[in-house]
Amino acid sequence: MKSSRKNRLILCAAALTLVLAASSCGETEPGKTPSSDAESRTGGSSEAVSEPETQPQGPVYDIPEPDIPELNFGGAVFKMSGWYQPIYAPEWEYPDLWAEKLTGEVVNDAVFNRNLKIEEKFNIKMQEERINEIFSLLYSGDDSFSVLTHNVVHIGDWTGDGIFLDMNTLPYCNFDSNYWNRSMREGSEMNGHLFMMASDLTYLTLSHVQFLYFNKKILQDFDLTSPYDLVYDNQWTVENYLKLIQSVSKDLNGDGIMDERDLYGASYNVGRRFGTYVQMFVGSDLHFTKEDGNGGRVIDVDLEKAQALVEKMKDVFSSKGSYTYSNELVGGSEWYLNDSYIRFFMENHCLFAHDCMDLTRDFREMEADYGVAPNPKWDENQKEYAHRAGPRAGVLAVPSNLPDAEMSGAVLEYASWLSHYTLMPAYFEVTIKTKRTRDEDAEKMLDIIHDTIRFDLGDMYDTLNMANYVNNAWEAGSFTRVFAPSVKKLQKALNKLVETMDKVANS
Repeated sequence: MKSSRKNRLILCAAALTLVLAASSCGETEPGKTPSSDAESRTGGSSEAVSEPETQPQGPVYDIPEPDIPELNFGGAVFKMSGWYQPIYAPEWEYPDLWAEKLTGEVVNDAVFNRNLKIEEKFNIKMQEERINEIFSLLYSGDDSFSVLTHNVVHIGDWTGDGIFLDMNTLPYCNFDSNYWNRSMREGSEMNGHLFMMASDLTYLTLSHVQFLYFNKKILQDFDLTSPYDLVYDNQWTVENYLKLIQSVSKDLNGDGIMDERDLYGASYNVGRRFGTYVQMFVGSDLHFTKEDGNGGRVIDVDLEKAQALVEKMKDVFSSKGSYTYSNELVGGSEWYLNDSYIRFFMENHCLFAHDCMDLTRDFREMEADYGVAPNPKWDENQKEYAHRAGPRAGVLAVPSNLPDAEMSGAVLEYASWLSHYTLMPAYFEVTIKTKRTRDEDAEKMLDIIHDTIRFDLGDMYDTLNMANYVNNAWEAGSFTRVFAPSVKKLQKALNKLVETMDKVANS
């Protein structure tokens, strides 16, 4: 198996070398032998792109180049604001939009070479300026930015103030293409207005999706069925997931007290919208809102099913089979968790942990083998798995006073398509699948996760903040008593949000 993964990495690297050597004018499709001097000027690249997967899941790299006319913007600056929030944690500096130079690191070099090709195609100069208070800067009238990436909730917080353009008005952008996230369009478009969108231009949507990690050593020690087998047999359900949790509990030090030094079936995260229950809620095919048939949206929470999920989980997570971590204040700033939650899993104290794809960077150092699994389905009749694009999901927005709408539309469409063949394979196929996971089953699970990320307008705006309402019902143990009385208030807030977006789009 290790040999096949190594061979796959070599093939990926060879394929990406061909891609990055394609002519900057785009005559050659990725994957076909190109002819250009781009590689000689940049010194080549070590990144990789995958061949089309033999499995039905996962990205397929065979999308034709978008139909964009030859455009020359005369050396204009295409200024980008990257996601930069050092207030949270220093590692939150992502090389998705910009790279200063070639370093030999696969993602960095994919970004560098991608940007070089974009510059040549449109005769522009790409720049990035990382500003923590980008929203305030735009609100003050700065008109120098062509695009920004940020987390979905923060963009949502500022959309009503009119600082973002309705992206449906941009020329050239085909949001039905696979290099744009169609789930986001379906889950957030209001009366034909779209103020933020996810695409392969940034991997921050994918890196922040949450799913399950499991400890293979503990699974083997207790002679339990692997989640892999349950997925392949369409038996990876909430019920079977909870059974596995209940099968693992041990007082490791023999002191008669179950605490953080002992062994559990799962570590459970509580704390507002980042809690485990909200991930399971979405995974069970529950929704916050739905399209109303007239361009608006309505609250769409199945209270009976949500309550049934609460009761199933409460029975297990209130037992000695799970250990609960809550959000803490770290370094004076509210952060999701300190590293104790991660170390708890890495040091073999729990079978399951719910967290995001980005955490694979830490699990590379784990001595015991780990695997990954999608969120469990509610039952075997659920059509597909589901994964929440939560508050940290990185998305794109375009300032309403951008310098040139035609330039932004053309560059974003081409850059998203090109990133599908450069940045995304470098991050997902090479960095995540090949370098950080330890078996081919994990790669297949990641393909499932990749294809089942969901956006929902009710989870994207602090104006609604529906995930917190859902979490409050979970903590109280009652959707009837806690959530149901808020439905009318939430619907009123949702209607107001739709009206506000109409006004912003038409202003």
